[in-house]
Amino acid sequence: MPNPNAPTPRSLGRWRSCTNPRNLPESAGIYRMRRTRNRVTQTMYVGKASNLRQRLSNHNRLRGGDKIQFKLVPHSRRMYRDPVRQANRSRLDVAERLHLRSELARGQNCRRNHDLRQWVRTYNALPQSRQTIRLTRRT
Repeated sequence: MPNPNAPTPRSLGRWRSCTNPRNLPESAGIYRMRRTRNRVTQTMYVGKASNLRQRLSNHNRLRGGDKIQFKLVPHSRRMYRDPVRQANRSRLDVAERLHLRSELARGQNCRRNHDLRQWVRTYNALPQSRQTIRLTRRT
């Protein structure tokens, strides 16, 4: 089996929408919650989960007009080299970080912890040649 690509926003495909968390698959993936105010849709949160259905059914920030979108992350436990921290991270971790980066680049002001925002700033400051994410270990 060939090495899976780094989990970039493009390689994982399109966002899938779901209105009811009980209809989500019980597999690993990343998700974003979007809210529409005054005809402007904004990303409120980007997160990861090893079981999407269980994680989002317990989420207490959902409101009536919120939209849940998700992407499945196959091979979620494979390890990749993080160019910022020089450490190994799971494919699920890397996917969450790269998708948060793309949301921030589009001007979305999603709520996420300080550590992830700092990672995105440091990653963006790296030279283009060091922004590669390589597979280090299969599991």
